[in-house]
Amino acid sequence: FFSLGSHALFKAFVLKNASHTSVEVYGRSFLFALSAFDFVVLLSVVLSRRQVVRKALKGIKDEKEKYCEAWRLGLQEDGNQADGLREIVCSIQQDLQRKHRGGSMFSCLGCLADNRSKQRQDTNDLDLLFAMAGEVSQDFSRWVGNWNQVGEVMSGPVKQPRRAICKVIRTYKRDTSLLTDLVRSCIVVENLREAYECLLGILSKTNYSAQVSGEVDVKNEVEQGFTEMQLPYLSLVGLKDRLNPSYDPHETGYRDINVLVKIGWIVDQNKCEFVPVPEWESTAGIRHMICEIMIMTRAFYFIKTTQGGHKAYCHYRNTVIQ
Repeated sequence: FFSLGSHALFKAFVLKNASHTSVEVYGRSFLFALSAFDFVVLLSVVLSRRQVVRKALKGIKDEKEKYCEAWRLGLQEDGNQADGLREIVCSIQQDLQRKHRGGSMFSCLGCLADNRSKQRQDTNDLDLLFAMAGEVSQDFSRWVGNWNQVGEVMSGPVKQPRRAICKVIRTYKRDTSLLTDLVRSCIVVENLREAYECLLGILSKTNYSAQVSGEVDVKNEVEQGFTEMQLPYLSLVGLKDRLNPSYDPHETGYRDINVLVKIGWIVDQNKCEFVPVPEWESTAGIRHMICEIMIMTRAFYFIKTTQGGHKAYCHYRNTVIQ
């Protein structure tokens, strides 16, 4: 609209300096009116956009205050009890970053490096990804609930197709294989120490089990017949510790622990049977998918689901971030 208005205004002044026939006078008047209309439309779009952004920022600011208060109370309750567990998590996080980014020519290019180093699904076919997600989602959450010892497992639905497509276009530059959160599960814990204990329990089922074996009590697993879970059934591909005090939550104030794991399964009598990582290559008909496990305190979960925290973030994300 700015370009159209400027062009019309320029043409009007050109005609003004030319002859003064009635046709050119009417043409000049029309161009002046057209330029004024274009600038009015442009101004209304800018003002409307500012109003929408201001509303989104106000909504996210209100939610940030709730999250920050929940975080402050959580730190007071926790004290330094989780510091030792944080150190273990931090070392694993650094090892993952070295594996994924080390030697990459894009390691110093910021956002581009994040997409280049981000782990991908085995396929770029969106229809196939949604088919596999629908097949394994409920069994995955149920399976996690069977061996998880800390917190309450909340099964999440498969990501909505509309949101998935928006994310692929806006964030992943149409690379569908970067969608790693179609299948997701949430574990709600009572405090920060429980969050790290829960995370170490997940890590004990991954290829990093040796690094956390001294911190995880497997007595309950043995009593319940889960001794086979000592084999790694999950391949850890991503870990974001947003419960670390050094993490900056930016505008939102939201915090959790985000774990990305790759699973392998076969379908037996319409039921997903999960396969240990060492047997992946030798198992016929195996299917793979990267899934997301979120760990958050009950206070954050309540704000996110009951007090409109997630809804406010979605509005903020769609109008400001993306």
